[in-house]
Amino acid sequence: QVFTNVLGGGMSSRLFQEAREKRGLCYTISAFHMPYSDTGMFGLYAGTDASDLNELVRVMINEATATAADLTETEVARAKAQMKAGLLMALESSGARAEQIARQMIVYGRPIPLEEIVAKVEAVTVESARAAGRALLARNRPAIAALGPGSGLESAVAIVDSLTSPLITRTNVKT
Repeated sequence: QVFTNVLGGGMSSRLFQEAREKRGLCYTISAFHMPYSDTGMFGLYAGTDASDLNELVRVMINEATATAADLTETEVARAKAQMKAGLLMALESSGARAEQIARQMIVYGRPIPLEEIVAKVEAVTVESARAAGRALLARNRPAIAALGPGSGLESAVAIVDSLTSPLITRTNVKT
């Protein structure tokens, strides 16, 4: 979750800064991770114009692989603070708290005390976040799901299909 947060967890994330703020390729962009005991999903989401799709796909791939290779102590500290703040804010909503406890019951068979969750977040290091990112990116070939007219999608799919290694290096996807 720390890796995912650094990559695409808000306005200070790498994806938001590079794709939206610097390049103007999209209006919205984020990363998400849904881990379960037997499966899970890691993904990137963006809303863009068809004319920007190819460059955006390349930027997303480059930022994901770069984050797994070189995320910093400052980024990890910011992500951890953001995650802890989110946990505390969730306590303010009875619905969010009930959803959180239900998820914990399904996955762990018990409610997890806030102190235990915070301790796990605090235990994350730069290297453990990088390793988690590398593991997420190396698991399977990427898949693309798109909503819209589809013009330009064929070339975005070709970019993904051209990936020869599950863990792409920054140098083999040119932007």
